[in-house]
Amino acid sequence: MAGNAAWALELELSGHTADVHGCGWSPNGTCLAIASNDRTVRVWHVNTGEVAKLEGHGDHVWSCSWCPDGARLASASSDKTVRVWNVDTEREVAKLEGHTDIVFSCAWSPDGARLASASHDETVRVWDVNTWLEVYKLVHLCGVSWCAWRPDARDGVQLASAGDNGMIRVWENLETNTDDGLADLEHGGQLYTCAWSPDGAYIAAASADGTVRVVEVNTGLMVAELEGHAGNVYTCGALMAPSSPPRRNTRRCACGMPAPGARWLSWRATATKLSRARGAPTARE
Repeated sequence: MAGNAAWALELELSGHTADVHGCGWSPNGTCLAIASNDRTVRVWHVNTGEVAKLEGHGDHVWSCSWCPDGARLASASSDKTVRVWNVDTEREVAKLEGHTDIVFSCAWSPDGARLASASHDETVRVWDVNTWLEVYKLVHLCGVSWCAWRPDARDGVQLASAGDNGMIRVWENLETNTDDGLADLEHGGQLYTCAWSPDGAYIAAASADGTVRVVEVNTGLMVAELEGHAGNVYTCGALMAPSSPPRRNTRRCACGMPAPGARWLSWRATATKLSRARGAPTARE
């Protein structure tokens, strides 16, 4: 990891038979879920070495997201569905259908009451987790690669989505299908992911133009442009302290791009573990 000798590879996991696209730690930090082109999600219990294999998708699995209580896991796939799993029993709880194209991302609301999904069909859909019915359909006007709930959102009502056209939208009112007018960030290419700062004041976005840009939500102004990668930047994580504006030398936003054989990076909020799925990841802070 460039610029930070304290980071070291602790664990390398194998078992998937195709490329890995996304991974995520469980809320208590004891399990790591990994989504793959082999149509499965595998969950590693890092303390015991046990592995749960979640099967059912009919095509590539692009990402996965843990419910805040850690009991369930959602996954997004090229088969146009989102599936919800009971991790303990390794059984499918729900199959969410409605998207008409690849689903790239899914995300639980902070209160666990809703699940959002982002698709190449130009929509973000929001599902009620009690009924598993679609309750909102948000039209992005381009393919949507990522969605993320504001961490401190009251009642889980503020949602961000990143699109192929280089625009981030922040959805204030799900019922009226309107955003708050956050402007195009003028990226040079498609956005792959976006991430909120812990206090909800900033959003970072990773782009095909090799940069990560950080925008202040209340003003819509870009406050940082992070450069240095030689190719597409596929993921970013906002590690900023609450109420602290990002600066180039504060190392508060981390981003990753795939080296040969690698697809994604994941880290704990305590910055104590870095995991990789395959190959040597390249990351910058």
